[in-house]
Amino acid sequence: MQHHVELVGVNDINKGAELMLHAVARQQADHLRGWTVSVAQDATSYEARARAGVRQRVWFDRLGPVGLRAGDLVPRRVREPLGLVAEREVSAVLDASGFAYSDQQRREPFEARVAAYRRWRRQGKRIVLLPQAFGPFQTAATRRLGADLLSHVDLAFARDGDSFTALASLGTDTPVERAPDFTGLVHVEPTTAQRQRYGERVCVVPNFRMIDRVPAGAADAYREVLLAAFRELDRLGTEPFALIVNTKKDVSLIASLSTSLGREIERVEPDDPLDVKRILGVCDLVVGSRFHGLVSSLAQGVPAVALGWSHKYPALMADYGCGDLLFDVGDPAALLDALSALLDPAERARRRADLLDRAAGLEAASHDMWRRVAGVLRR
Repeated sequence: MQHHVELVGVNDINKGAELMLHAVARQQADHLRGWTVSVAQDATSYEARARAGVRQRVWFDRLGPVGLRAGDLVPRRVREPLGLVAEREVSAVLDASGFAYSDQQRREPFEARVAAYRRWRRQGKRIVLLPQAFGPFQTAATRRLGADLLSHVDLAFARDGDSFTALASLGTDTPVERAPDFTGLVHVEPTTAQRQRYGERVCVVPNFRMIDRVPAGAADAYREVLLAAFRELDRLGTEPFALIVNTKKDVSLIASLSTSLGREIERVEPDDPLDVKRILGVCDLVVGSRFHGLVSSLAQGVPAVALGWSHKYPALMADYGCGDLLFDVGDPAALLDALSALLDPAERARRRADLLDRAAGLEAASHDMWRRVAGVLRR
């Protein structure tokens, strides 16, 4: 008998979120044998679903609540050949929202997800929160929402210690466990063209969240530290380029830096998240502010210096044993010194060996996590 699980919290605007879609879809051949994975039709484009090999859950979203039931009226003989799944056929939900449940995020999407959880629970669906960052929950409103959300969950995975503590503080009976980011399980092989174009170069992965989610002074400092990094990398002859893995705002940030730098920064915007990972895997070094850009680098043994805006960044760097490569935007000199050190082949080789060793351990932990998830789904 075929079972259906819906994946929520992913999209194809953020290539890190789309990479999580691929990571879950690949479990259909391993830990999720006998299950199909679907996403709501408004979550991603058809092309993104086709790339990942997942189905589409029918939802006429413009019709509101009526649209949820309208999808169930489409005959199965029509849906099956088209890879469509009705909501009533979905028996479990996996939530891979990344970092959506916190004081630091907008409340409206949080409230909408709580409402969806209540509906899914009434329908008897099992719900698992996949490894992600949570909290802090410091306001009364977000504590209430967080507790409500968690109370409807069968099992939750926190990606780091701070997130684990934040969930535990909500006081529900839901089991909460620790597990690392699971996109390290997605292995890719770069093309010859990618090796030739990006090999032995330095990649900068910008993040506009470092501007709109931090105080004005820190935002200005972030622009300045990126500008200093490009100037230093130019001086060292590394042919740095920018890899865009999210919104048009990241593009505008690089355009602004190009003006200040006095030259056009090469900008690479892959449509396929697997190409993002392939490109990062052939670089000598990465300067990153996007969480999954850092994961995709470190998991492949590519050293990365990090600039982050939330607790998920220091936790990630600690997981890979390179907490010393996380820098404050107010200390550009320290970051520039690290760039010079990491461009030494011997230091880079030492870091690479350690990163690959850490990555193997984290992959083993991710497989353990998926075994726990499969156990919940098969109850």
